[in-house]
Amino acid sequence: MHKSILILLLSVSAGFAQTTGLATVVGTVTDNSGAVIAGASVNLVNSETQFTYNGETNAEGSYYVANVTPGTYRMTIQAQGFKRYIRDGFILRTSDSPVSTCSWNSDPSRSL
Repeated sequence: MHKSILILLLSVSAGFAQTTGLATVVGTVTDNSGAVIAGASVNLVNSETQFTYNGETNAEGSYYVANVTPGTYRMTIQAQGFKRYIRDGFILRTSDSPVSTCSWNSDPSRSL
């Protein structure tokens, strides 16, 4: 049986935009039954500079990646027992606060 994960990006915000020009990515990682996934690694790789920002989900399945430079990113989320989630073209702007819900496909070769 394939396992899948649902990723809820609660916000991609300009929490520090007024003073630093940086963004913050926060969210919650759950499986398809709604159970939270603790200990999942969250990685953002800037498509232009290849600079990497790392985070990890806590016991409640939440993650917080702060001080991210605006740009276009590849987001990768991995958890033991689940296939890797990849989202290319993830754009961060200091003035945006979008809410995005993504369904994790169990096929690791497929990007959303």
